[in-house]
Amino acid sequence: MIFPTIVNRFLKTTVAMILVTISLSIGCVPVRAQDRDNADMIKLFRDEAAHAPQRLKWRGRELEDETRFAVAASGLTWSPMIGDNSLLVSDKKGIHYADLAVRVKGFHNAKSQDEEREKFAFAISLVLTATDSGDTVTKEALSYLKRHGEAYDRVLLGIIQSPDRLPLLSEYLYSAADLLVHRTSMRLFPIYLTLADSKDSYLKSRGIVALGILGYRTSAGRPDDYVVNVELRENGISAVQRRLISQLLERASDDRSFHVRAAAAFAYGLIGESDSLTGLEQLAKDRAYVVTSAPDKQTKTILFPVRHEAVIALRRLGRSVAEGSGTFHGKELNNVLRGTQDITVDNSEIRRGLPFGLPINVNHW
Repeated sequence: MIFPTIVNRFLKTTVAMILVTISLSIGCVPVRAQDRDNADMIKLFRDEAAHAPQRLKWRGRELEDETRFAVAASGLTWSPMIGDNSLLVSDKKGIHYADLAVRVKGFHNAKSQDEEREKFAFAISLVLTATDSGDTVTKEALSYLKRHGEAYDRVLLGIIQSPDRLPLLSEYLYSAADLLVHRTSMRLFPIYLTLADSKDSYLKSRGIVALGILGYRTSAGRPDDYVVNVELRENGISAVQRRLISQLLERASDDRSFHVRAAAAFAYGLIGESDSLTGLEQLAKDRAYVVTSAPDKQTKTILFPVRHEAVIALRRLGRSVAEGSGTFHGKELNNVLRGTQDITVDNSEIRRGLPFGLPINVNHW
C-alpha cells in the first residue's frame, strides 16, 4: 500500500474537487466540447465502475472511487476486444496486456468503428506502456486522451491509489506517476504535493519534478540546457505555493534517495530563484555515481546523476561548475571515486520490477 489512509482520504477529496468541474460545466450554456467529452466518458463507465470489485472478484481492501473507475476504464472487468484484437491476456501469472502490435491494431480499429469504450481502454494501455512520447502511436493515443482530460486524470490517480495486489493496474504505478507529470497542471497541485511527501522515492521524485515544472520561470535564464519532454510555461503560482515548493525542495535536497535529490536539482533549475544557489551548490557535490561502462577493472565510465542535474541548473543561473563525470583509469579513477557512493544497482525505496513511464528528460532517474 503506497499511501496511508489519511492520504487516500486527501486524494479522494482533491479528486472530487477536480472532477466537480465536469458536473458544473454540464449545467452551463454553452457547454464546451471537452467538458461534454469528459462527462460522457465518465458516464460511459459509471455502471462498470460501481460494480468493479464484484466483477473483479476483489477480496482486498476497499477500492477508492478513482481506482474503481480505473478498473472499469482499463477493461479489467469486461476484457475489451475489437475483431480478433484482445486488449488483455491471461496466464498462470495473471492478467497482462497483449502484445503492442495487437493493441495498436485494436486502438485503430476502435477509432474507425467509433467504439468509445474500447478506444479509451486501448489508448490507456498504449500510454502506460509507452517509452517515447515522440512515437507516432503514443502521440496519437495521448492526443485522444487529452480530449478526455479529467477522465484520463482519474484513471492515473486510480492506478496510483491501487492496492499492491490489484491485477494489472498495480504494475503500472510508476508509469501512471510519470504520465501525471506529463499532465502537469495547476488543477493537480495538491496531488503533486501529496506525491512529493510519499515514502516511495520514485513517486516522491515525480511529485518534486511536477512542482518544479509548475514553478518554472522564463526570467531565470535560458532554458536551452533543459532537454525536457514536457511543455515549459509559466503558471499562476502564488507566493504561498512557491514557499511550499521551496520548503519541499530544501528537504528533498537532503533525501537519502538519489532519485529524489536529482529531482530536486532538476526542479531548482526550472524555478531558477537566486536563493536556490546554496542548495544547488550542495547538490553539485553529490556523492552518488553510476557506472555506465567498465571495459576492464582499471577503467570505468561514471556518471554523477545528481551532480549532472545540479550543474545544468547552475548553468541556467549563470554559475559554471565541474560535474566530475567521465572515463577514468587507474589512480585517476581511484581519486575520483574517493568518498563517493556507487548507486549503480541501488533501488532502495523503490519497488522492483515496475516499469518506468514516459521519460521526463534525457536522464531518466
